[in-house]
Amino acid sequence: MIIRRLVIMAAIIVFALCIALAGIGYWAGRTIISSFSTQLVGRFVDDIHDTLGTQVGRSQRVLSRVTADITRYDIPLDDPLAVRRELYAVLSGEPHIGRLFFANAAGGLVGVTRLPDGGLVFLMTDGFRPGVLRQYDASSDGQLGPLRQSGPVFDARQRPWYQPAKDTHGSYWTAPYRGPDEFGFRVSLSAPIFNVDGAFADVIATDLPLTVVTGDIEPSRVIGPQERSFIIDSVGQLIASSGGVMPVVRGPDGSEQRVLAANTDDPVVRGTARYIQSRPGILRQPQEGRTQVFSFNDPAQGEIYAAVVSFQSFGGSAWTMVSAVPASDFLAPARDALIFSIVLSALVVALAVALGSRIAALTLRPLTVLTDTARSIARGEWPEIPEVQRNDEIGLLARAFKNMITSLKDAQNELRLSEAKIRRLVDANIIGIFFFAADGLIIEANDAFLCMIGYDREDFAAGRLRWTDLTPPEWLERDQQQWVPMQRATGILHPFEKEYFRKDGSRVPVLIGVASFDESGDEGVTFVIDLTERRRTEEALRSIQMELAHANRVATMGQLTSSIANEVIQPIAATIMSAQAALRWLGAEPPALEEVHRSLGKIVRDGHRACDVIDRIRVLIRKVPSRKDRLDINEAIREVVELTRGETMRNGVSVQMDLADGLPLIEGDRVQLQQVLLNLIVNAIEAMSGASEGARALSISTKNAELGGVLVAVGDSGPGLAPATLERLFEAFYTTKPGGLGLGLSICRAIIEAHGGRLWVSANVPRGTIFHFTMPACPGGAPRSES
Repeated sequence: MIIRRLVIMAAIIVFALCIALAGIGYWAGRTIISSFSTQLVGRFVDDIHDTLGTQVGRSQRVLSRVTADITRYDIPLDDPLAVRRELYAVLSGEPHIGRLFFANAAGGLVGVTRLPDGGLVFLMTDGFRPGVLRQYDASSDGQLGPLRQSGPVFDARQRPWYQPAKDTHGSYWTAPYRGPDEFGFRVSLSAPIFNVDGAFADVIATDLPLTVVTGDIEPSRVIGPQERSFIIDSVGQLIASSGGVMPVVRGPDGSEQRVLAANTDDPVVRGTARYIQSRPGILRQPQEGRTQVFSFNDPAQGEIYAAVVSFQSFGGSAWTMVSAVPASDFLAPARDALIFSIVLSALVVALAVALGSRIAALTLRPLTVLTDTARSIARGEWPEIPEVQRNDEIGLLARAFKNMITSLKDAQNELRLSEAKIRRLVDANIIGIFFFAADGLIIEANDAFLCMIGYDREDFAAGRLRWTDLTPPEWLERDQQQWVPMQRATGILHPFEKEYFRKDGSRVPVLIGVASFDESGDEGVTFVIDLTERRRTEEALRSIQMELAHANRVATMGQLTSSIANEVIQPIAATIMSAQAALRWLGAEPPALEEVHRSLGKIVRDGHRACDVIDRIRVLIRKVPSRKDRLDINEAIREVVELTRGETMRNGVSVQMDLADGLPLIEGDRVQLQQVLLNLIVNAIEAMSGASEGARALSISTKNAELGGVLVAVGDSGPGLAPATLERLFEAFYTTKPGGLGLGLSICRAIIEAHGGRLWVSANVPRGTIFHFTMPACPGGAPRSES
């Protein structure tokens, strides 16, 4: 089996090598063509730049000489004879310049042009003004010879070289244009001439026919006999070309006409231009100065390789240089050599594969035994692994294979034990456990969890249980914003409380913890504990705490019975006395109504006073649910102090209140907070009642807390408490009183902490104890001013 696979693999390698060699050959051919074409275009560009540079230098030199002679010899610009004499002298000394002409501000023209045989003729409009352009025989003295021919009406101001030179006051190259019939297609260089005052006077110009450029690029042939190099403009018209392809032709009337490169008689130029014309992207893609190489199949010439490069020509026009060479010029021998190389390489590789397969069959035979063993393991069988008595790489591989199989068997046994332990944990149903997938689907759950949410195994088997559906919306939003990102980041979620929907729509409070199986956090396990019983226990505990608080209030009020009775008796006695006085005033003759009115007012005042005392007692001793109100702490303190006024007077205690103005309102249960104040005041009175020395002073103060809210302090001048007592003072059932229960201060601390505050005790100076507690300010509770 292994040998068969090796043979198949060798065949695939041979095939791949053949394909690779063919690809390499194709790539090499394309690379050669690209290199030659790039070299050709580069040399072509250099030739064109050199040629045009020479022409530019000559043309600029001629214009500079004419401009200098006009200034040096003070040639009158309005004298055609003097101008003709100067132009004749300059052009006769410049055999490479074909034409030189001079235009005045009126639009007239005087020029000298070179004939094909080298002779010079004058060009001039009638009267040196716009008119018929005529050609005369020329002489060195500037005199006009016999008329040779007459041309069309000519106005120099309408020529493309005139106005730019006048406007810019500098030399200017035009784009290719067609002049009068006898001028043909060309580009022109013009320059302004100024008079002695520095004002514009005339324009001097020379031109370069496109046929001259065509003749200058002919030596650029470097690859094959059919290679062509040519220049086209933005519309595809031929500017210049090698191979004798002319950019202009003579029309029926003998005038020159521009030629589209796609319509030339040369098959290489015509085919390349038509391909470029059918692919506009080729002309848009190459940037200026960067060469693009491509190939195409021409119906007549076969495969043609070409390269293009764009550049800015005279007058800023966009020209494209193209180099094209048919593959038949040189590629056929290279292709034959490439095919021969591929065939030879394939034979060598096939022979090597055959020999290698035979050697591999002899060398790798022991691996067959290991292969059969691997197949048995794949079927779930664990056969004995035979020993391979070899000391080479095959023997080393066999021993490594045996060790790997032994380790795999041990790992499988450990995995089975771990799975069994996990399964026992899940099936124990001590707590709820479920496994989840990325979309929230519960893929496994134990009976404890299903019972917790009221579902059965049939619901779970239906596949419609998702923890996202079981979570109420307000909890799901927090899960997705807080807990899910944390689980994906850390892989675990420490226990936190939330709620799940039961099947009947009710809610079950739970405590859950989550662990992910992988780094993505898409799958994991959730441990769930039902908090229903704990919530019931907490509710029962709160009920007991309320009962204890109520009992504490009643017990405290019982301690104040005599003082409260005195507070009630006093206004009642005063009411009786005021009523008796009113009766006496009514019995007088005449009745003293004003005194009666005054006595009745006292009765009303004392009655309200007795009602206030009774209302405060009723509020403190009645059993009502806890409620949160916005209240003024100073007002609550004054009410409790008024209630305990009789007790303080009876025990000779002076009350000193330092209540700060502008304290913020607090939010809480008025009855519970007044119960705390009442306990602290009564404890302080009792602590000072046994003191035989010193003044008995009860101090109550309020101020703003450091971290916001209100700070209340209740201090006494009693004997104080021992340090050991201070540490246990707020423990339940711990008391320093002979007949106390030890619940008062424990209840006070629970009430203050339930309101978000803190209660603590410290020693007073020089003696006594101070109890402090803080209350947070009510959200949005503005400070109140005291009257």
